[in-house]
Amino acid sequence: MNKNCRVIYKRLTEPMRKKGYINLNHRLVNTKDDLVEIAEIFRSTEYETFRLIYMKGNKIVGHESISSRTPNYVRIFQRDNQGRVNTERCIYKILNRMNRLGADGYYMAHNHVSGEAKSSSEDLKTTAYFIKHIQGFLGHLIINNETYAWISY
Repeated sequence: MNKNCRVIYKRLTEPMRKKGYINLNHRLVNTKDDLVEIAEIFRSTEYETFRLIYMKGNKIVGHESISSRTPNYVRIFQRDNQGRVNTERCIYKILNRMNRLGADGYYMAHNHVSGEAKSSSEDLKTTAYFIKHIQGFLGHLIINNETYAWISY
């Protein structure tokens, strides 16, 4: 490795080496760029992954990720054994987790493996659905290899 190489995520990889995982709790998010830095750590070039990042003020208090393990699609709401989606139950789980964490807001973040960060109509619909059913929306980040898009209302 080149000695002049700049390591951007050193403060996160050190805890991962010691513990085997990265804990984002108590990490500050003051700007979009802070969130982009966090999202880049988890971005996959193979699978689209949707993340909810729970906040209390400007501090991360929890996060979760959802992936369908497909290149360009994420099924955010789980299906039951009959293939039906119970969005009310899924929303209840998110609200319950926010309550348990003491979160007062959340960011949505996901990656596009297509190489384009432009928001799709489905991205806009999903964002609007979350805003309508879950209070505390702070923004929706869509990231790809080199650029990102930001949805806010």
